[in-house]
Amino acid sequence: KMQPKFDATEFLNVVTSQLGPLVLSIGWTTTSTNVNAVYTNEMVDEMISCAEPYTEVTFPVRGSCFRESWQVLQKLYQKSGNWTVTLWWSDVLSTEEFDWIYNTLESDGEFANRTYYDLAGFRSYLSDCHIME
Repeated sequence: KMQPKFDATEFLNVVTSQLGPLVLSIGWTTTSTNVNAVYTNEMVDEMISCAEPYTEVTFPVRGSCFRESWQVLQKLYQKSGNWTVTLWWSDVLSTEEFDWIYNTLESDGEFANRTYYDLAGFRSYLSDCHIME
């Protein structure tokens, strides 16, 4: 486990006190050595604890391990109706993976319209499926 270089709670307190109301984008340190490493309950619970005082938060989540981490990542959506997730990944995921992501997140009232997609190839996927016209 990588050790943080600073205290996250202290950092968030300083940023929000200096800048006022804003949308925080807070995520985890990732590495290129294991691009499919899953997010754990411990990681998500720590993040929720740091983010709890804030109403406008988006959590950048690596798209390559989103599906495998879904059981624990759901908590980010369930904790606050104002919180969102930003899925990111620079390699194109499979159509099957895009199908799962879209159907899981956008066909459920609890999760719909609460995810930003910064996934290579996702716009083309939506266009090809006639979801985005």
